[in-house]
Amino acid sequence: MYGFFYATMLLADRTARLEDLTRQFRERRAAMSPSMAVAVLAIVTGIVLGFWLWARVAERREQSRGANRPWRLLWSLARAHGLRGPEIWCLWRLARYQRLTDPARLFLEPERLSAEQAGQIAKPELLESLRVRLFAGLEAAITEEPHSPGCIAAPDGRGS
Repeated sequence: MYGFFYATMLLADRTARLEDLTRQFRERRAAMSPSMAVAVLAIVTGIVLGFWLWARVAERREQSRGANRPWRLLWSLARAHGLRGPEIWCLWRLARYQRLTDPARLFLEPERLSAEQAGQIAKPELLESLRVRLFAGLEAAITEEPHSPGCIAAPDGRGS
């Protein structure tokens, strides 16, 4: 019986301590001044702006890594094809002359490397050399195959 009595007394003592602790918090909250509220609001706003700024910087950094850089793609393709400085310069000038938003189209469309498309930008010999290097054997493959490789012939012999 004494054990129960002592346990209740200890519990009552702890409850009184918790009540004192919560009273101190309640008094502090009630005593918050308007200047303190403004300071807290300024800190929260600063944190939100900091995260927003960090997200913007991270987005710009990702874009600068080449996610959508057409001129960097032209440079990479030229290096992959083993082109030298004057040839890369010629392709760059040709893409600018033709006002291409995607200059890598020079590697996909052989007709863009013709003297008619280049105007006075490049020497015809250089254009022909680039055309042969970039599209070697392509024109022969186009004239030999009447269908695209994935075309399935219909029962009457025509392509679908």
